[in-house]
Amino acid sequence: MIHTKPPRYTSIVVMGLVLLLAYPVNAQEHSNIQGWRITCKNDPIHDIRTCDGIKGELMVILQRSGRLNIDVVGRDDPYPGSYVYVRVDQRKPHKSGEGGWVNADAWRIVDELKTGKTAITRYTNWPHNRLIDTEINLDGFKEMMQALQRRVQSK
Repeated sequence: MIHTKPPRYTSIVVMGLVLLLAYPVNAQEHSNIQGWRITCKNDPIHDIRTCDGIKGELMVILQRSGRLNIDVVGRDDPYPGSYVYVRVDQRKPHKSGEGGWVNADAWRIVDELKTGKTAITRYTNWPHNRLIDTEINLDGFKEMMQALQRRVQSK
């Protein structure tokens, strides 16, 4: 297959792992809600529809089946064996290994994100083993989640 434009990336959750996959631009639906970039994709092999919302380094992935994943996706690769964190406002931070949070744990974080003002994400970058913290304004998060839930059920 020849692509005239460079591929974009989307993600899919397989057995708790987030895989970033390259697809041609025309295979995806893109939109933006208050800085949250939303992308939806239909996997033609497995008949899985996945939509994700990304702002800063916080990624929310929803499948048509209802499976939810939240992960911290930095610009650099994560340091092997390190943890990622999400903290909403001054609440207790959430800690996870590679792959982030799935289903019930992810939905608990979504509930906090819906009512929060800011989130702090943290990961350790490779190869420098440095902590990378990012503050994310949560304006539009609730609307982004509503859009994900609507769009993942379409097509």
